[in-house]
Amino acid sequence: VISSNFPTSMSAGQTYTVAIRMKNTGTATWTSSNLFRLGAVGDSRGDAVKFGPGRIGIPAGTTVAPEQEHTFTFTITAPVPGTYNPSYRMVQDGVAWFGATSTKTVSVTEV
Repeated sequence: VISSNFPTSMSAGQTYTVAIRMKNTGTATWTSSNLFRLGAVGDSRGDAVKFGPGRIGIPAGTTVAPEQEHTFTFTITAPVPGTYNPSYRMVQDGVAWFGATSTKTVSVTEV
């Protein structure tokens, strides 16, 4: 995990654009056709999926070679008020989760 601009304070029902920058520290090149994605840890049981997509793909035609970085940009919507800990990690669908986890503690309040 290089960086994340995931907000720590949000208003319920509001949308936000977030960016999580990851570095490929492995030996395989990340591509969409090889099913490399940024995934919501815990899938449907985790907090991240309450904000939006469970998987954020690499755009078709983009390659992330070892030692390169890629920024995953996506839109989230704040869920009902409460405190959440959305976590994201790299995953090769059908193979394994890997690498560091990006986690934030987020306070969602009424509008």
